[in-house]
Amino acid sequence: MDERLLDWVKTRTAALGIVLTLGSLVFLRLDVTLGVAAGALLAVGNLWALVRVGRRMVAGPTKGRAAATVTFFGKFLLLGVAVFALIKFVPMDLVALMVGFSTVVLVIVAGSLFGPPPADEADASGETPLGLKER
Repeated sequence: MDERLLDWVKTRTAALGIVLTLGSLVFLRLDVTLGVAAGALLAVGNLWALVRVGRRMVAGPTKGRAAATVTFFGKFLLLGVAVFALIKFVPMDLVALMVGFSTVVLVIVAGSLFGPPPADEADASGETPLGLKER
């Protein structure tokens, strides 16, 4: 998998989460801002863990893959528990939580339109789809 693309998605997801959290302050309601921030943090943390565990699953030896697979499913269990705990015990707007959690989806869609080109295209032209030079 192209590491540049994964890094692009992770950094843009975090940046969009920050922008949406700051933008939610317009509503002057702490529960909205808390919901967006919690959802964005969950999205970034989940993406980070998914990349880490997924990398171990495909790169490691057969013995390591079994442990990585258990960790992979355990990650989803922890995500479910975290979402349940947030909904049950933290006074926040649930729509705002979903908006924050959806940042990764928005970034993936934007990445398919404006993100970095595949490694073979970037190496050949040295430009991104927007005509910017690669570093």
